[in-house]
Formats: sequence, C-alpha cells, structure tokens
Amino acid sequence: MKDGEHVRFGKYAEAVGKVAGEALLVKREDHILCIIE
Repeated sequence: MKDGEHVRFGKYAEAVGKVAGEALLVKREDHILCIIE
C-alpha cells in the first residue's frame, strides 16, 4: 500500500495494515485512510 491510499473496504485495510506491520488506520467518511509509518 502507498501512503495515504484510500481503501473502501475496512476489513481489507485492516488486513493490509496488519501485514504491513506499523500502520495507522483513520476512518474518514466511508473511506479508511491507511498511513504506513
């Protein structure tokens, strides 16, 4: 995932975040902003 990439499916974003290691998931309307640190 790229920094700030928007993912519409929350479960997918969470899975990617866990795989990527350190990630900050921020809910924004119907999107989840995934910021990889």
